[in-house]
Amino acid sequence: MNMWIPVGQIVGPLGVWLVKRKVDPFVDFAGRESLNFQINVTAAVLAIVLIFDNILSLISAWAIVFAAIFMVAKAGVISSRGEIYQYPVPLLSFLPRKSLMEQLKKREKTV
Repeated sequence: MNMWIPVGQIVGPLGVWLVKRKVDPFVDFAGRESLNFQINVTAAVLAIVLIFDNILSLISAWAIVFAAIFMVAKAGVISSRGEIYQYPVPLLSFLPRKSLMEQLKKREKTV
């Protein structure tokens, strides 16, 4: 079975996060959120496709991909306004984010 595993959805946010994370805690938090979300989505799609080998698994995988595209677009719009966006379905947190969230809430209170 030939399988193509796209990794651009992880490499893109990873590159931006690595370059810009020390500039601003907001950028650091948004990058961590994006990476956590993309890693989870990729793992979920791979698990569905590898475990189940039927048309329903393919439809489910594409549904997850389209939902992820929608959530990423929404996150981009909200983050561009300077607001904090947390993805609605964090399964596993690969990058810690709690202390960053506290820093951002403190910053919002002072502004």
